[in-house]
Formats: sequence, structure tokens, C-alpha cells
Amino acid sequence: MINIRLQDNLFHKANGGSQAKWNINDIWYKADDFNHEGLAETLVSDILKKSNIEKYATYFPEQIKYNGKIYSGCGSGNFLKDDQRLIDSTKLLKQYGMDSAAKDESESIRDPEASIKGFVTAMKNITGLDSFDIY
Repeated sequence: MINIRLQDNLFHKANGGSQAKWNINDIWYKADDFNHEGLAETLVSDILKKSNIEKYATYFPEQIKYNGKIYSGCGSGNFLKDDQRLIDSTKLLKQYGMDSAAKDESESIRDPEASIKGFVTAMKNITGLDSFDIY
């Protein structure tokens, strides 16, 4: 279990994200908000190890103690290069007036395919990364 102190940099509060994130000693930690995001991240990275996909972040399950509460979550090695920074998609969508592409959970459940397509299209438009949806 990682014990995160209040003075450790809480990434999502400063950047408008949905999951609490910290980069401590070159390890990224994410606390689950709703269900089992950390477990899903870990499972997907385990599946990717057995695929032909070469570039992905490897996650491991982690218990996170923060502000007196214990969260399930995950961790990964720092996947950013020195000249890179993490930009939360929620903040990016808001900045470009595309908040509707970040639908709330109930809308996503009703039509997940449309929700994913809308998000991917918005991210391609904002970033210019035509291969955003390659995987």
C-alpha cells in the first residue's frame, strides 16, 4: 500500500481530471473513482503484454491511502519523457468548448458506441492526431 501525504501533488485537482492521480518517485498512482478502473487498467496491460502492440503503459494493482481513506487503484512507471506532460482529456475538451464529448456516466451507458466515437472525433479535431484511435 502506498501512503500518499496531503502535501504530495494531487494531479487531477490542478488539471480538472476525473481520477485522483499522483506522480511520486517516478511512479504514477491513480485512485479509483467509480468502480474498478485500476483493475481494468491492470487487466488491459496484462492482455497487451500478450499482443503485438508494443507501446503501452504497464499497470499494477495498488491500494492507496490518502487523507485517511483507503482506495483501490493502480500504478505504473512514468511513461512521460522529460519534455512531456500529462494533459487530462476532460480539461482539454472544456478548453476547446467540446464538453459534450465528455458525457456523464449515464449518457455513456445508454449509447457507449456513440459516446466513444464522439470522444475520439473530438480528440482528433483538437490534437490533429489522426491516429488517435489506432488501438
